[in-house]
Amino acid sequence: MSATKATIAEAVERALGTTLETMAFEQAIPVDGPLECEEEMYWANLPILEPYYGGVSFITCKTGANMLVELVHGPPEDEGLPPEILFDTFAELINTLGGRFMSELVPDDVSFKLGLPQTGRSDAQAQGDVAYSGVFQIDEYKLVVTVTGAGFKSLVNETK
Repeated sequence: MSATKATIAEAVERALGTTLETMAFEQAIPVDGPLECEEEMYWANLPILEPYYGGVSFITCKTGANMLVELVHGPPEDEGLPPEILFDTFAELINTLGGRFMSELVPDDVSFKLGLPQTGRSDAQAQGDVAYSGVFQIDEYKLVVTVTGAGFKSLVNETK
């Protein structure tokens, strides 16, 4: 299958924008430059199983991760943010982002299948064939969204 409704970049931008506007009441603005971070990084990944095999992920610094959780849930009532809340929120965000990304990408008559979200903390980068990687400004923090997989990579190559 090669017919898509949008390019990968367009689909990611629209999906991220809609996800953050509805869940966090915040905008995501594409920006140039890398994610520079001297603190621990937090990530989320969603495997995409059909019609293309690959995944969509995001990664951000600890401070940006905390900000995203506070935008979704409000400030924590007591000291600190429990890690399980952060990881649960990241799982919700990546699941919503992945579903909206695929809805933006594939034609309406094509179904897609997603795997289970994964979350963690590290400086690990996306694994596999990177088809797209974009940096977004959310409030004063940056978030990198990456799409990986040979099927997605072939879409990029077809549009060149």
